[in-house]
Amino acid sequence: MLSMMLAAHAEEAVGEAAHAAHEGGATLQLLPDMSTLVQQVILFTVLAAVLYKFAWKHILHALEEREGKIKGDLDAAEASRKEAESLLVRHKAAMDQAKGEAQAILDEGKKDALRLKETILAEAREEAAKAAERSKREIALAGDKAVQELQTQAAALSVSMASRILGREVKASDQDRLIQESLGEFKRQTMNG
Repeated sequence: MLSMMLAAHAEEAVGEAAHAAHEGGATLQLLPDMSTLVQQVILFTVLAAVLYKFAWKHILHALEEREGKIKGDLDAAEASRKEAESLLVRHKAAMDQAKGEAQAILDEGKKDALRLKETILAEAREEAAKAAERSKREIALAGDKAVQELQTQAAALSVSMASRILGREVKASDQDRLIQESLGEFKRQTMNG
């Protein structure tokens, strides 16, 4: 009802201003006349009293609720921000720890690789030394065997030549004795010479 009265009063004021402008030569009044001013003050006072009596508590309650909700949202946002900062700090610490552990694993892997390399090299050197020693023994044995065969052949050749020179055949027992003597003589000569 109050809004209808205000609307009617506004239409009346607009109509009067339009009529005055249409008649020409009328000047625009910035201040309303006294009766209009009194009506507006009374109307405003009545409207304020009605609003105060019926709507003001509800409006204040809605504003307080809105203020509380905004304050709660701000507090929740601040708590979320602090939690996010805390999570970021923990995440950075976990990342630093993981980087440290990864570097320690890499360092340990490098140390293990160096130890393994040294072990393999030592085993290879040892195996090479054993192989060289075996080869030396085999060469020495082959040399001794060759010398022995050579001595045996030389002795047999000597016996054969001696029997031709003597013109007779040497008995087996004489031959063995001559071979042994020849070998002994040959060994003495090779040791001395």
